[in-house]
Amino acid sequence: MPTPTFILDSVTNLAASHRGAAVYCASHGGAYACTYAAAKGVGAVILNDAGIGREQAGIAGLALLATLDVPAAAISHLSARIGDGADGAARGILSFVNDPARGAGLRPGMSCADALATLGARALAPSPSPPPMLEARTEFGLVAGKRVSGLDSISLVTDVDIGQIVVCASHGGLLGKRPETALKVA
Repeated sequence: MPTPTFILDSVTNLAASHRGAAVYCASHGGAYACTYAAAKGVGAVILNDAGIGREQAGIAGLALLATLDVPAAAISHLSARIGDGADGAARGILSFVNDPARGAGLRPGMSCADALATLGARALAPSPSPPPMLEARTEFGLVAGKRVSGLDSISLVTDVDIGQIVVCASHGGLLGKRPETALKVA
């Protein structure tokens, strides 16, 4: 039976309706985003390699998803905008695939659209629950009377951060170029 496919601007937009689906989320492919996707039960996910980064942090979550036997891939940050699902689906080119994705027929150089179609033609099971994330927020102390916090994702900024300093490991792009998706607190 075919699997439904979806295109989202962020992994944080995943909902119960995406359980077992093949999804392109225009978020980075780091550990936090992939753990979040697995916790939502996706059947497969394609993300953005976010420039890959130090120690391949921009795609580190693909290995985590491989341990759960979840097909996962990343498009090149040079091929489409991060945080813009429509752009990634239209112009994205896969740069990395994990072993389950390779087994499902995905290859580096494949378009994101073709990869979604390939995944959608398969029957996919929802991801099993991932191991818990050990840290999402780290407190670094005070600077000029302001608390400095390191967050795995900008989506974790809340009212407790108003007037403080936050350093976020995720991108700071507007989701789908929509201003209402900007940081919600001062």
